[in-house]
Amino acid sequence: NTTYTTISGATAQLGIYADVDIRFKFTTGATDDIDVSEDDELILPAQTLTFITVPRGLGNSIYFHYISNSTTTGSVRIVEV
Repeated sequence: NTTYTTISGATAQLGIYADVDIRFKFTTGATDDIDVSEDDELILPAQTLTFITVPRGLGNSIYFHYISNSTTTGSVRIVEV
């Protein structure tokens, strides 16, 4: 199941650390799930701290959606900067 978080309007970057490889995308809607059978998302490798710039050109309401890239589950930590 896709998980999402609403990004604050003041957030410029996200710091992300995941225990497993995750697929992710930014959207303007909370119901935009990730289809793991498609390859239109980016993948963050497991156990890597990554900082990503929030694409503010999408508008005021931005959501960060993510899901494990395999059947393995793990925790994901997200810090808004």
